[in-house]
Amino acid sequence: MQHRPGAKVLLTVILTISLVKISASTNGAPVEPVDSLSLFAQPIEVEGMVIRANRIPLTELRIPAAATVVHLDDSQPTAMGTTGDLMARLPGLRAYPSGNRWGRANVDVRGFAGGGQAQYLKVTYDGIPINRVASGLVNWAALDPADLDRVEAINGPVSAQYGDFGFGGLLALTSSWLPDDRRAKVTASYGSFDAVAIHGQATHRFEEGRAHLTLSQKQSDGWRRHSRIRAEKVGVKVQHSLGHRGRLSALFNWAHTDEKVPGAVTQEQLDTDRTDAARDWAGTILPDQSDSKDILAGLAADFSLGTDHELKSQVYLTSSSGDRTVTIIRSVDSEPELLTVGADISLGMQKQLGDRSVHLVYGTTFEYGRLNSRWTEHLGTTTPGEVISSGTGKRSEVAGYAHCVFHPTAGFQVSLGLRVDYIKTEFKADPGLVQRANDTETNEHTAFSPKVAVGFEIAPTVTTYASVSGAFKSPTLLHLYDSPPFAVPPQVGGPWILISNRQLKPQEGTCYEAGIKWINNDTRLTAGYYFYDITNEIDFDLAKISYDNIGKSRHQGIELSYSQQLSSILSVHGSVATNLARFKGGDNDGNQINGVPTRQYSFGFKVEPVSAGYVSLRTVGQNLQYLDEANEHELDDYVTITLSAGYQYRALNIGVTVDNLFDREYSHDGYVDLFGYNRFYPAATRSVMVTVSGTL
Repeated sequence: MQHRPGAKVLLTVILTISLVKISASTNGAPVEPVDSLSLFAQPIEVEGMVIRANRIPLTELRIPAAATVVHLDDSQPTAMGTTGDLMARLPGLRAYPSGNRWGRANVDVRGFAGGGQAQYLKVTYDGIPINRVASGLVNWAALDPADLDRVEAINGPVSAQYGDFGFGGLLALTSSWLPDDRRAKVTASYGSFDAVAIHGQATHRFEEGRAHLTLSQKQSDGWRRHSRIRAEKVGVKVQHSLGHRGRLSALFNWAHTDEKVPGAVTQEQLDTDRTDAARDWAGTILPDQSDSKDILAGLAADFSLGTDHELKSQVYLTSSSGDRTVTIIRSVDSEPELLTVGADISLGMQKQLGDRSVHLVYGTTFEYGRLNSRWTEHLGTTTPGEVISSGTGKRSEVAGYAHCVFHPTAGFQVSLGLRVDYIKTEFKADPGLVQRANDTETNEHTAFSPKVAVGFEIAPTVTTYASVSGAFKSPTLLHLYDSPPFAVPPQVGGPWILISNRQLKPQEGTCYEAGIKWINNDTRLTAGYYFYDITNEIDFDLAKISYDNIGKSRHQGIELSYSQQLSSILSVHGSVATNLARFKGGDNDGNQINGVPTRQYSFGFKVEPVSAGYVSLRTVGQNLQYLDEANEHELDDYVTITLSAGYQYRALNIGVTVDNLFDREYSHDGYVDLFGYNRFYPAATRSVMVTVSGTL
């Protein structure tokens, strides 16, 4: 891999010199005693929402990045029913479901999408990475918003802390514990399209800690024909205190999802019946299907090492296995098996440099993933078809990182970070129609991801920030070796083609960002501007019928967010994000990258006329999105309105939510297929959901 001179080299030099100076300056300096466990449990500044996913926790006001925290209100059971609902509250992010209320979703951040085959957003669940090793995707259907207490989002590259999956940003999900005065809670929902969900949780407290159990089951027939979802989940977590020495935490989740996805439809099908399923080249309805069993397990420990040091360690395991049917032109079957093991260990410290504090964390992380893949012809019977491709893929990652925050003068903050990654992917092929037996391919590279950020306090509630970050994205196992095969022409017997590209280079970029924040008890107003200069952006090239490095590109935009408590009964919120994701050079120079909306927005309000009741309304929309690289086919504008209302009587909550209130006919995404047809993913029609919850 070749590294570009200039910004990254300068960043690395500045970072190295700064860390050396900090280390030299703190030797022999007087140290004020601190609670070492609070180095990670508490932020440097205690007021406001805290971004704990940052290696050194900081409040929204102090973190030099576009960051947002959403607390899921326990008294409003229908406010966050789906993953899409969560994303719609976060500026610069969007999620669009596949056809089922609680099902699979594609997630974009700042215009980095992946077309449902990859993801550019690092996602953690109670600190455990849950991006699948083969693609970076997350099985959103296996996550239940009812399990969550809070969602933290950092827009912009976090490669300096979390590596290549964080090219676009970070989403940290934190599960909930029941309050001290409650020991159990049951939630039941029923709604349109025979949607039924039951969720139960219980917390038991003992002398040295607590344990928490969650059980959930949900199902829906989906808003389109030939769509459905059935899902169940069991989760257990335990936290044990070691007194002043530290604490231990353990987590285990098992989830099973069975989902059918009806696929994208042509304009003719959309005009005829937008609730129908896509059809293959012969007119046969062949929806994608996925039956998946997922396991997530982790063990974490925090230990006090004196008055100003803390050791954090974590080991985790994730696995996924199941059956899939994927249709591009003709359907193919797959039984993927994914296994990932990883570990992270870090040392945090707080020092005093005169009357200024210095916070430093450094550590190392390791992750190993294995994919067993086998693609066969779909014959529509129990008889397996002929093997198209088969093999074993591996991804190994070893990294070291350092992150530092210090205050040279009052009101001035400097944040420095550096991470070095070594990533190796390999694939050993078994006999198949498109592969030679024992055909082994290897792809490896080393990446440096520096970050320099500064923040300045204009007033106690107003800060500004600016940053320069290096970022990279390794091609995934799917990009390189294991994409779904398809036949051209679409007839029985093939020939079969793989759209993977073993020659892909890592996607690299430098992100420049600046913003201002005004946050107090009643008001939150943030504004930020960013732009990425990117080389070797990975995308699907229709002309080559494969993934490719599309060359240079630039993603730039503005993100605005606002929320305010206008009175004791009325609050308002809104966000606007623009994203000019443009090709640089080539035939499409200056065009918007297909699949990326130029504008996204969300506005709403909540009225609480009585202490136990509320009514809220939220509008979400996007526009100026193209289906093709030439920008000749524009997707229609999209905007929906959601109305929610609820009331709490003692320990009982009841809520009602109406999505797409005016039953507008929209498509939330689309593309141009291999034969030049425009294809669309219809958005949901109007739906109603009623939720009742009770606590003990």
